[in-house]
Amino acid sequence: MKQIKKLQRLPVIAVSFLLGICFPIIALLIISHETDISFSVNLFKTAFDNSLFKIILLAPVILPAVSFLLLYFLIDRMNLTIDERNKQIVLVEKVSNFAEAIGKADFNYAHNFDDTNDKLVTSLIQMRDNIRKASEEEQQRRFIITGVSEVGELLRKYPNLKELGDALSAYFSTKLNCIQCAFYLAYESEEREKQEIELISTYAYSRKKYIKGRFKAGEGLVGQAVIEQDQLYRTEIPSNYVTITSGLLGEQRPRAILITPLITNASVYGVIEMASVHPISELHRNFMLQVGSSIARTIFNVTVNERTLKLLSESQQMSSELREQRAQLLQNAEEMEQARIELEKTNAKLENQIIAVNNIQKQQNALLEHASEIVTIVDKDGIIRYQSPSVRHILGYDAETNINQHHTIHVAEDDVEAVNTIFKDAIELPGTSSFIQFRYLKNNGEEIWIESIFTNLLYDTAIQGIVINSRDITGRRMIEKEQRLRGQMQALSENSHDLILRLGTDKKIYYGNPVIQQMTGLTVKSLINAFYPESDLPDYLIAAFDKILEQIHSVQKNVQTEEHFATVEGDKIYTINGIPERDQNGETATVLIVAHDITARKKIEAEIIHKNKSITESIQYSYRIQNALMPTQQTLRHFFPECFMFYRSKDIVSGDFPYIYQKGDNIFIAAVDCTGHGVPGALMSFVGYFTLNQIMNEPKDYSPGQILDLLHERVQKTLKQDTGDTQAKDGMDIALCKINRKHFQIEFAGAHRPLYHYSEGNVTEFKGDKYPIAGMYYKNRQAFTNHSLKVKPNDSIFMNTDGLPDQFGGSDGKQKFMSKRVKELIGTHAANGIGEMEQLFINEFDTWKGPYKQMDDVLLIGIKF
Repeated sequence: MKQIKKLQRLPVIAVSFLLGICFPIIALLIISHETDISFSVNLFKTAFDNSLFKIILLAPVILPAVSFLLLYFLIDRMNLTIDERNKQIVLVEKVSNFAEAIGKADFNYAHNFDDTNDKLVTSLIQMRDNIRKASEEEQQRRFIITGVSEVGELLRKYPNLKELGDALSAYFSTKLNCIQCAFYLAYESEEREKQEIELISTYAYSRKKYIKGRFKAGEGLVGQAVIEQDQLYRTEIPSNYVTITSGLLGEQRPRAILITPLITNASVYGVIEMASVHPISELHRNFMLQVGSSIARTIFNVTVNERTLKLLSESQQMSSELREQRAQLLQNAEEMEQARIELEKTNAKLENQIIAVNNIQKQQNALLEHASEIVTIVDKDGIIRYQSPSVRHILGYDAETNINQHHTIHVAEDDVEAVNTIFKDAIELPGTSSFIQFRYLKNNGEEIWIESIFTNLLYDTAIQGIVINSRDITGRRMIEKEQRLRGQMQALSENSHDLILRLGTDKKIYYGNPVIQQMTGLTVKSLINAFYPESDLPDYLIAAFDKILEQIHSVQKNVQTEEHFATVEGDKIYTINGIPERDQNGETATVLIVAHDITARKKIEAEIIHKNKSITESIQYSYRIQNALMPTQQTLRHFFPECFMFYRSKDIVSGDFPYIYQKGDNIFIAAVDCTGHGVPGALMSFVGYFTLNQIMNEPKDYSPGQILDLLHERVQKTLKQDTGDTQAKDGMDIALCKINRKHFQIEFAGAHRPLYHYSEGNVTEFKGDKYPIAGMYYKNRQAFTNHSLKVKPNDSIFMNTDGLPDQFGGSDGKQKFMSKRVKELIGTHAANGIGEMEQLFINEFDTWKGPYKQMDDVLLIGIKF
């Protein structure tokens, strides 16, 4: 029986062995039939190294082995009962069908095993799952290998980057089932700190105008992928991303974006961006990573090739130019050889000429050494390169000591700038000459006058400098000056209305102009060289001349005196000036007498003094009238015991005035600033004062704003500004308060002037409207604004005209006191008491003004409740 069982096992073992040997061979033949044999063998070897692929190759071995084990098990169990054998037959049939399905690669076959916990069944299911997994991985590997090969073909086919981008965009859209694809190239930006990414190709973009064509690294999703050098996959799509348009989908935003940077050698050379309405699988993402480096290398190679072609073209152009230059050089060499021969002939002639020139030069040096002129050659920077030997006997310097010095080294300090100006003019005008006279210091310290002519010969190869021809003109200038002064003096003296005499210290008359004849009736000729004490001159002139000579002898400087003379033309008043004229030793040689008739001026001065006195008396009378009309600090204290009024006019009368008026329970207080100061301002103050009284006397209870509106109208009417019949632009600024002491209520309106309210350490400024009472026309003028405020005990209010903030002073007298300073002083010191505030403002104003004049009338009113 055992032998029979053994014989039954032999066919099973033989079949299993044959299947195990033949299956790999059959698999290899099938693959070889479908593909090139070398590719198949290589693929087989590569795949065999993978553990999953080994499972697939061992499947034919495993299946027979399983069948063998199964049959072996069944034969051993032949002694089972018929029912059990039938069950086993059914199970074997199911196992056989399941194994057959696995063999046909039908991994989704639905088995109907009753007992899935059976060890054999469990092993078969697990084996199926492993084979299915290995099969899927093999399909993915084939997908990547095929894709890499296809991309390689495209990279070889398109050497132009634009065409390559178009081809790759279309390929990836089809290969990876993407709806949209874009191809970008990366460039170095001008800043060389960040790359720029430019869109060069798109596929299936229906609206290119909405697609940004250039990014910087780090900008947007594409820029982020570049700067991170990593693939970017997003399923959360930004709202502003391009939508997909199709007949079936309409306009739909993609569900997935894949951005793959093209990297090689740690540098990004481009980016591929894809969008899909479906999620992009990990296989496809890995595929893009694998082909990315190949595309990057191709971009790099194409870029290098383009640069190489450009350099090659430039090199060929340079070679052509060099050939042309070489031909030119050969021609030049021939010409130079001919020139050399001619030069040798010329040199022989020059040697003879040099000998002749040396002889001539010796003669010239002898002439230059004893010449009356100095010849100096300086370079364009003003440095002396040559100076003739004559400088020694003219200026006292050795020519060698001045070489390499600036040409103005000995020029008088006050004339250096003028000499440099002439030098610059000579530099700018080649071939021309410039003339100048200036003072020069000789070697012995004596100051003389030099006349120089600057000639620009920089273009002359023999000289290459500025030639300066100089000569001493001191004597000539002294003669010219003396002649000029004599001529000027003669002309001035002869035509002057003043008496001009030249007296010697010996009391002789050396010169006199015709005025002496008008004063005394004596001719000039009779007085010249006369000893004046013994002449026929009037005694008053002799006494005046003696007085002048004694004073000059005593003080040794100019003197002046005023004398009354009884001349033939009547009584005259003269100012007599005595001017000492000194000789070379500094001693007084002669005295120039200039007597000026000031009789008419004295009469005019007397009239002016008389008129000024009369005007001053009139102004003083106006001052008394203005003082009598205007309220004083005592008037203000009658209503408000704690108050002050800092009132200082610029002139005797003032254009600023305080105004106080009681009407029932209300006290009206104003600080008014009329146009101008002095008499004009005072006249305007009368107009303002009486117009305000006229308004206040009306029975109606006006607010401050209404009062200012009425004041504006009536002042305009008074000055005829409402009819255009006058050119007067006068007006006034005003700060007006209506104070109800019983209810601690204040109303305020202002024309250009503010109200300051101090309460519990805080200062509030109520600004007036920005137009005056009367005066100039304002286009958008409106009714004056009326402000209301409540005050409490110990609160203070302050009003002022612009004379205080507009006062110039400080360290340089050019800065204004300013309203800001007034407000700050109130805020800082108002709590100290109203009496202290008055003295504070007086001291601050006087200190600020200092020695400078007062600019305007000043009025400041302060009241404490």
